[in-house]
Amino acid sequence: MKKTWISKIKEVRKIKNLSLEEASKVINVPVAFLKNLEKEKFKKLPPAVFTKFHIKKYFDLLEVNADECLKDYENYISRKRKKNEDKNVKKREALESKNFNYYLLVSFGSFFAVGLFLLFIFSNPSTEITSSEISSDELLSENFDFSPDQEIKIYESFSESLVQEDSEEKDSNFTVLEDIPLKLNLEILGESWIVLEDKNERLLYELMQTGSYELRGVPPFSFKIGYAPAVKIFISDKELNFRKFINRSSNFASFYTINGNDVEKN
Repeated sequence: MKKTWISKIKEVRKIKNLSLEEASKVINVPVAFLKNLEKEKFKKLPPAVFTKFHIKKYFDLLEVNADECLKDYENYISRKRKKNEDKNVKKREALESKNFNYYLLVSFGSFFAVGLFLLFIFSNPSTEITSSEISSDELLSENFDFSPDQEIKIYESFSESLVQEDSEEKDSNFTVLEDIPLKLNLEILGESWIVLEDKNERLLYELMQTGSYELRGVPPFSFKIGYAPAVKIFISDKELNFRKFINRSSNFASFYTINGNDVEKN
């Protein structure tokens, strides 16, 4: 069953004896846009900021209320956003799994290295200990014969060092997974529509003019930029490289970043 608003605009356009080509020239909107709109092919329409503007212009030309059409379009955008969020969650979980596996590998490697070292010490009891307390650094360069009490001290020293190193390694690998707000700086030279969303909410949705803007948000970040060549993005003072995601014909860019470093296409 056709939507009411589709039938309505086709009917009114016919009454006004107005072709899609003529309507396109009057409101300066591409013919392809009008064709896809009248077939409700929202997937083929440009980013939301442009689509909503064009819809209103077309409906105003026909003197038809655009509310029903905009409502259907908003529902489509909501479903698409939910799909993208689910995709981001899966990629985030994959990153967590990757970091966790790396932590396990590092931990196993550390324990294995200590085991080999202790095996080497026990298999070379030819020399005597000349000091009551031996540092772990000394043990790395010499072989010692030691008493049970000294064995315990040595093992405890290595255990504490290993725990500390593993803790630091774990923290460095999992920092990206914490919900820590990051600083975002946008530099605009000219003007461009920008839609910016972080993990929790939409941070920006407007036409930006020449200037510098600072925001804060929790990764992952999703960007949609109307005129990408006019925009520079910095996350924690590091410039984001998104050049390969700029469409050469429209200069539109759509991409996201999970950790502020790696950039992926939306």
